[in-house]
Amino acid sequence: MGMKGKSGRGQFQGSVLLCLVLAGASQEEDLEALRGRVSRLVGLGYRKAPEVRRLSAEDLRKQTERQLDQGYREHLGRLDRTLSHFGLLQEDEDLAGTEGESPGVGAFYDPPSGALYLVGSPGQDAREAEGILVHELSHSLLHQHFPDLWKRSMEIEGNEDARRAIMAVIEGHAEWVREEAGFSFERRDGPAQGAPSYWMAQTSFPYRWGMEFIRKVAESGGEDWQARVFSNPPLSSEQILHPEKYLGDRVDWPTRIELPDLDLGSEALGRPIGSDSLGEFGMRFLVGERAAAGWDGDRFVVYEEPGGGTYSVWYSVWDSEEDAREFLEEYSRRFGVGQAVESGQDEITRRTNDRYSRMVRQGSDVAVLRGVPESGLPAIEELFRKVKKTELRRAGESPGNPGGGGIGELLKEFPGQERP
Repeated sequence: MGMKGKSGRGQFQGSVLLCLVLAGASQEEDLEALRGRVSRLVGLGYRKAPEVRRLSAEDLRKQTERQLDQGYREHLGRLDRTLSHFGLLQEDEDLAGTEGESPGVGAFYDPPSGALYLVGSPGQDAREAEGILVHELSHSLLHQHFPDLWKRSMEIEGNEDARRAIMAVIEGHAEWVREEAGFSFERRDGPAQGAPSYWMAQTSFPYRWGMEFIRKVAESGGEDWQARVFSNPPLSSEQILHPEKYLGDRVDWPTRIELPDLDLGSEALGRPIGSDSLGEFGMRFLVGERAAAGWDGDRFVVYEEPGGGTYSVWYSVWDSEEDAREFLEEYSRRFGVGQAVESGQDEITRRTNDRYSRMVRQGSDVAVLRGVPESGLPAIEELFRKVKKTELRRAGESPGNPGGGGIGELLKEFPGQERP
């Protein structure tokens, strides 16, 4: 749910700018040899050698500080409160307080400039440094052949789960190349130690799960598998977690959800601070792996009131009625605090002080109003009537036959939305 902006700060957070440890394998002849090795493994040639730039650890620190400006820190604060509303952050966890801390100096490939940055760090293991450079050089090679994928990963707004899936393809491929080159998988970058557990998992997701996804795609065969996955990538964490839902004859594309404007009562005076999709990845943190497995799409809006309280509208679509029922049951069990006002198999209403939460299942859809005034409860029926649902891809479409839609449709449907 890293609802990023379109400025340089989003570039730092959302691109493949990786703070990785680099050691002595920075000589030009070593880089040239590694470029050849990566090219042979990937089966593509470099159109040009990436420009190599050197950066001191102090320069990297200053660059990080410039990109984490006040506006971005305010965004992190809103994101912090949004995640807290869903129970994805605990009271003692502070996302904004850890995001700007660098885990160390490193190397990174910067797509906008096409440059490979080397950040000196004496005393590091040379083999580890070689593996890191293989990772970064694979980024530069694939970026030369498929530049649109990187561009689009930074353009997507309002659907973090789709962006998470695309980043899993980008980072997972680089980790797969590193593994094929004989370097074991071991992440050494990421948020500072002590960062929230959900954020730690989100940061590692593109690397670990992305590599497993790419491995499965590679094993599926075909000389053009890389072109196929980079030209027509998965659009949900569900497809990354379950590669068969991307590789099958009938691809399980996610459902896009448009929430209507609702009248939640005159006492609901909040302003929106977060609007996004949790995806199956986020759902796992809420209800566990089993109950999250039937996810097909979701959309939420979180509002913050003048006094600091939050309430939300959330709608999810599931593969079957049974999947929807299992999610509702598990979610209400884990988060159904307060006094029960109404309780049934498909509808649950609870009260906490003067605020209410209502969870309703209709067929394979589940709607949740959380923390709203009593006068806003009837809006859940309006939500079921007016919500819009569309598949991001046509039914039966295969990864090898884009035929329109997909990521282009996603960008059209979310045309540069700014964060609230």
